[in-house]
Amino acid sequence: MQNESVLDRLNLPDNFGYAILLVSLALLLAPYLRGGDFGLVKIPDFKPKVRRALVAIGPMAMIGAILVHVQFLPPGPQALTEPITINLNIKLDADIRVKLEQQAELDIKNSPEIF
Repeated sequence: MQNESVLDRLNLPDNFGYAILLVSLALLLAPYLRGGDFGLVKIPDFKPKVRRALVAIGPMAMIGAILVHVQFLPPGPQALTEPITINLNIKLDADIRVKLEQQAELDIKNSPEIF
């Protein structure tokens, strides 16, 4: 069996994964390409405080997006094809002996002349 990615395990579509990659790429490049227009991705001009934050957040977002696609999770549990059988081999000797002894004591008390 082959390992699974986080996207596979959560049954998310591939397009969702591509959107995560695109957003994380925009966050990664935002501090350096401010004001750029790349068709689908338009990067605004951020204030210096926000740019400093994006310098740290961008690489972490990209690493997270890549890890979502990497197949490192072991395969999840599979559905059973055969029913589960449980064998209960239990001896009930002690319980039966106690009941027999109690019944014997009652019989002796009820009719002592027989014994």
